[in-house]
Parts: sequence; structure tokens; C-alpha cells
Amino acid sequence: MSYNYVVTAQKPTAVAHCLTANFTSAADLNLIVSKVLRIEVHTVTPEGLQPVVDVPLYGRVILMRAYRAQGRDKDYLFLAFERYSFCVLEYAEDSGTLLTVANGELVDRIGRKVEFGQIGIVDSSSSLFTFHLYEGLIKILPISNSKSGCTMKDPFNLRVEELRLIDMCYVKLASGGYAYTPSGASSTSAFEAPGAPSSSSSSSSSGASSGPHIIAVLFEDSKRNRHLKTYIVAVEEKDLLDGPFSQSNVESTANMLLPVTLPCGGLLIVGEELVTYHSGSSTRSTRWRTRSGADTSAQIRASCAVDSHRFLLGDELGRLFLLTLELVDASVSLQTTTIAETVIPSCLCYLGSGLLFVGGCFTDSQLLRLTHPDTGGPPTVEPVDSFTNLGPIVDFVVVDLDRQGQGQIVTCSGASKDGSIRIVRNGIGINELASMELTGVKGMWSLMEGCSTAGDAMTEDAPQWQWNTRFLVISFIGETKLLSMQDEETIEEAELPGLAMDEPTLLCPNV
Repeated sequence: MSYNYVVTAQKPTAVAHCLTANFTSAADLNLIVSKVLRIEVHTVTPEGLQPVVDVPLYGRVILMRAYRAQGRDKDYLFLAFERYSFCVLEYAEDSGTLLTVANGELVDRIGRKVEFGQIGIVDSSSSLFTFHLYEGLIKILPISNSKSGCTMKDPFNLRVEELRLIDMCYVKLASGGYAYTPSGASSTSAFEAPGAPSSSSSSSSSGASSGPHIIAVLFEDSKRNRHLKTYIVAVEEKDLLDGPFSQSNVESTANMLLPVTLPCGGLLIVGEELVTYHSGSSTRSTRWRTRSGADTSAQIRASCAVDSHRFLLGDELGRLFLLTLELVDASVSLQTTTIAETVIPSCLCYLGSGLLFVGGCFTDSQLLRLTHPDTGGPPTVEPVDSFTNLGPIVDFVVVDLDRQGQGQIVTCSGASKDGSIRIVRNGIGINELASMELTGVKGMWSLMEGCSTAGDAMTEDAPQWQWNTRFLVISFIGETKLLSMQDEETIEEAELPGLAMDEPTLLCPNV
């Protein structure tokens, strides 16, 4: 009987979700990346991204959101998984690990699972996590954030008439918009909300919203026409009420809703031909345009907000669009332009200071820098760093290219314009740290330097010795040189008593 030893030779490299947060400490800005069954945390530095922690996950993430509880200076990380479960993580600075603060299940005993993909969103106050997991149902998970920590309340379902939901988002309306007074509460004036960050950034949460929770849903009817409708989530009554606005027969290719924060408020309806801004009372549309100003079509795959009036969007051809909203005399105008060509994005995350992370499922991920030219016009893009991604692997073959008995994997990786052939070798990699030009070397040895540490006074242990490799002895035909490593970047010549430097060395081991 034959046995197979199965082992993971390569960690997941395809990026599905990304966001920014103050996760490891209050002073650090972190980029958190979800790669299928793993999660990576990086620190954003002026030189680029510095990895902090990399941990495995037991599930595929459908929603990843950072939020901050009341009285905390760091963010929690909320993860919802494809198999109807969720967890809340925090970073322990003393141990450098991730701790599970809370977890639970989102599964229902009855209900038909959605056929067009699970959807997960969260409101701007991070108090309501909302999911579409079963047809005709929206699941609400309330979170009470306080100084003592985050408390997960029991989730509940709300029934909707629409079965084929394409996308949904929470909406904030500008002053003078719709107002809703729950039972037992005093009437308020116009609906107002604090400036909410984008979906890829962290947010402060007080556990309560300053206005009604308005959900906008994009759905398709039986005739394949697409419409927009809004609901109000009455949390106390556990009910859905009719929302402040709706729109029938939006663009037939519309597939994405983007919330717009105040002062503009409202939302964006993204389609292949048009992008439409809906303020709740009026609409304004514009076409996708190239850098030269010509009209074009775009199948948008990822988006992120730069601020309250600028958005970056990437399509399936790798084109990066800049969408700008201008508020003039209480009316909003839209402008779109193509600013660069990147890899096909699966997610976008603006890191601040002109840095943009482009996560890729079909090719390598990129870190880009956006700069505004002195002459005006759209920003220019220059690459800063690249992160290897082997997926998706369409086919592969094992070959021995060097004829040394060690097989190498040749993969057909990527898709569309980013397809490539990759060679994967399983072995020990060697990275060059420093180099020096030396001729006539006959021998070389490393010497270890020892230092003693004090023993334990309670147990009367003997002093312990710590050994560090510091010296490198190099023998030439007529002399010997001794190199000393002062730190990881500095190497200089040194001398040791008893070592003849003007003669060759035959043997110099550690004793």
C-alpha cells in the first residue's frame, strides 16, 4: 500500500479584501489583507509596507471591517465567513498575536441560500452588521460598543420582497433629508450624521446612530430589469419600513452601490455605461471617460473612497478611474477620468499620503503612489512595490529543468491580460545581504564571541553564556584578514590578540 504525504507548499497569495485601521497600536496605520484562508497585517511606513503578523483562518471571508469601541484607542477587526460564522479579533501588543474577542453563528435552520453571492455591509457607526445570506431575508447583527468591550446581541432576520439582490449599502442623507422617529423616542429635526470613513478604513463607534439606519438595495426583477429601493431598519421593533426614496429601471448593467458621506450624502449607482449619483431627491449621471475625454464602458470590479468627494475605481481591464463629486449651489456634478492602467483589481485601499494598494486575485498585487502634476490635471501613478500572486492556477506541470532530480512546478497563472507562466521551486532561498570583492581566498572560518549573563540567585545557577557569530577569518596566500560585523549593515576589519595577520591561516575553529 502506498501513502501520500500532503503538505501546503505555498501560502495563499490571492487578495480578496483589504482595509486600513489602527489595529496594532494607536500610532500605527495598518493595512490588513485577507488572502483566502489567511490574514496578513502590515504597517504602513514611508518606505512601504512592513509585515507584522500572518495567521491562518478557518473559513473564507465575505466581510472584513475594522471598528473602534467607545473609550479605546485601537480598532477591533470583524470577520464574517462564507459558512455563516463570524468573529471579532484584536491585536495583543505584549505577545504579538491575534486574540478572539467574540464569535458566533449566522446560520438559519430554514431558508434558501442565495445564488448570486453573499453580501455583507455595515453602517457608518459600526453598530449594525448586515448580511444577505438567504433569499428574501436580511440578517441584522447589532453590536453594543462600550468601554468594557464589544457585546454581540442576538441576530435577527428581516424579510424583503426582492429575491435577487445585486448589492446593498447603508445611506446617509444630507441635512433636510428624511427623518424617522422610533416608538418611545422624541422627534428630532433633520437627519444628520458624523462624517463616516470609507469601507476600507476604521471608524469610531459610540454604539448608537444619530439618525435612522437607511439601507439601499439594488435588485433585479423577473424581467431582468434592475431597480433601486430603500428601507429603514427599525432596530427596536425588528422591522423594515419603507425608505425615503426609490428609483425604477436603473441601468441594466448596474452592479454596485457606493455610499457617499456627508456633506453630499446619498449614493452612487455604478454601471458599465453610466455612474449615477442619487441624493435622495434628485439624480445626476455621467459616462465613463478616458484620459483624452472620450466616452467608454467599464465593468467595475473594485472601488475605494479617497475622501468624501473623490473615489477610485478599477475595472476588469485594469484601468483606474477617478470619480469626483463637486458640490456647487446645493447641486452635485460628476466627473470621471482614466488616470492609469494597473493590474486587474479585486480590491482597492487608499493608504493616505498618495499611496494606493491594489489587491489582485488574477495577478500580482501592487502598491502605487499617486502624485499631482504641477501643471494640473489628473494625478499620475508610479509603482512603489509589487507582491507576488500565483493564483488562479489554470494548469500546471512538474518538470526537472536542471536535470538534478528535483522537480519544479511550471504554472499557468493569472487571467485575461494578466496571464503568465510561473516557475515554482520548493527549497531554501538565499538572499544577498552584502558583497565584497576579494581575490586569492584560501580559507574562511566564522568565530563566535561569547558573553556571560548573571545566574539565578534563588536557584544558585551558574552564569550562562550567550554566543553570537561576529568575526569572519579569511586566509590568503600570504596574509590573514579578520572582518568584524558591527551590525547587520556594517562590516569592518579588526584584530584579535594571538592571531598572526601577516601569515596564512590553516585552521581557525571555535573551541
